[in-house]
Amino acid sequence: MVTRTDSRKRVYRGIEGRPPCLAVLMLCLFVLTTTLAGAARAEDGARVACMTFKVNGVEAFLGDSVAEVLQASLIKRSSVEIVERSQFAQYAKELELQTSAMTDEATVTELGKVSGASYLILGSINSFGSLLLLNAKLVRVEDSVIVDSFEVDTNQGVEGLLAATREVARAICSSLEDHGIAACTGRAVPTPTEAPVPTPTEAPVPTPTPLPRPTARPTPTPRPRPTATPAPSYTTAQVQAMVETGRKLYRQKDYAEAYQYFKKASSLGSADGTAWLATCYYRGHGTARHFDRAINLLRQAEGGGSDWAKSLLFEIDPEKFSQYRSFYAKFHELAPGQSPQQKREIAALMTAARNGYPEKQYLLAERYYNGNGLQKDYQKALHWYQQAAGKGFGRAMFRLGYMYESGRGVAENLGKAAFWYRKAAGKGVPWAMKNLGALYETGRGVPRDYNKALMWYKRARDHNCPGAAEKVRALQEKM
Repeated sequence: MVTRTDSRKRVYRGIEGRPPCLAVLMLCLFVLTTTLAGAARAEDGARVACMTFKVNGVEAFLGDSVAEVLQASLIKRSSVEIVERSQFAQYAKELELQTSAMTDEATVTELGKVSGASYLILGSINSFGSLLLLNAKLVRVEDSVIVDSFEVDTNQGVEGLLAATREVARAICSSLEDHGIAACTGRAVPTPTEAPVPTPTEAPVPTPTPLPRPTARPTPTPRPRPTATPAPSYTTAQVQAMVETGRKLYRQKDYAEAYQYFKKASSLGSADGTAWLATCYYRGHGTARHFDRAINLLRQAEGGGSDWAKSLLFEIDPEKFSQYRSFYAKFHELAPGQSPQQKREIAALMTAARNGYPEKQYLLAERYYNGNGLQKDYQKALHWYQQAAGKGFGRAMFRLGYMYESGRGVAENLGKAAFWYRKAAGKGVPWAMKNLGALYETGRGVPRDYNKALMWYKRARDHNCPGAAEKVRALQEKM
């Protein structure tokens, strides 16, 4: 007869000699640990905010609609804490922001900080005819680093936008888990089947059937990360539309967004897209400045026949790429004989002149008068001389006197010439003194008066005016 003690030993050894209750407890702890492991990887207190998407070529309300659908999908699929979008109106009010600024990347980053969000989801909806392209990116608020980016397109127009948004949501959810930001919910954790534990009875105890050895915990089948729908083939018109949209954004100084359009168009074989991508690298717009990469891309686009690439190559090195001068002139309205450097200088000069700086007005008039970097134009020269003279600029007064004396750009008027020479002489301009002396000596525009002529010649000589000393000696001999 088997004793109770022996019976107990056999029962306890049913699972490798361990008590059944302890074995079950260990299995439960194992399952619990596995379940909590994913959540333990998530960041403590991570908060995500879905911002209004930019819209290009579609209705404005879709920017908010996509953000709302995205937010609802993330709440359903992820354990991450979502910042309620309705709060952003109050935050924007506190920061004194306009509604139009709510899609600006720098602005929304500030909003993210105010709201306490750890990450932002930004994006854009872009129309290329019947094709809609949905872009999104996950941005860390602390340092504005883009953690991940997503792109889904649909050729079903606005109707296909809902499915595209949900597809992006699935990809974002996977990214949140992959980066340890938040765990995805709704994933079943397999648990091993618990073996029935027989209840010990008083002796005599029949020999129990050995408990089945627990099977190994099944390895969860990896959940495939959602992938974007394969991009359809783009038509030439759609690729060109990308370039034009990028150029529009570039002119609006939204360089980061423009860079993305140029990069996409370049990847699809657009020579102009490649040329504009090179422009971003050359000027450091929307990306870090990289001169060598810009040159390589420009030569590639040049081979593809891009006029813009040829224009920029001429701007970078006018001597080496002198054959592309006409292309630069095409885009920049380059005057005959004008260099890109003169073009930039004149643009700055023009801005300053229009802002009322008399010296800049005088220098701009000089360029028009002499045809230096600009087509010679006496009327425009006269205009800017008058502007500068009206602000008391002496050299401009002298130039007006000379134009009235010579009849350049205006009808000859020696009386006005003497008037402006006298005003310029009062400002200490030596050439005006000399020319006024000549008018008095010859009696042109003023009564002939050798004494006044000699006085002005001497003043010009004392101001080191070239030729004034000879005038003094010649007039003294005549007197």
